[in-house]
Amino acid sequence: MVWPGGGITFMVDVTRVPPRSFGYVPTPALVAPLEFTMRLDDYAALGGHMDAVV
Repeated sequence: MVWPGGGITFMVDVTRVPPRSFGYVPTPALVAPLEFTMRLDDYAALGGHMDAVV
């Protein structure tokens, strides 16, 4: 789900992502890798690093 706002805001089930997936920067903002927000086939179509997918 994407909500309008000053940045990109999305809802994620944090119980389903790998440990230490999110980072923090002094903006303040949380940083989440893009590959956690899309389907696997879309990630592959964009040229994602499929050999690193576990």
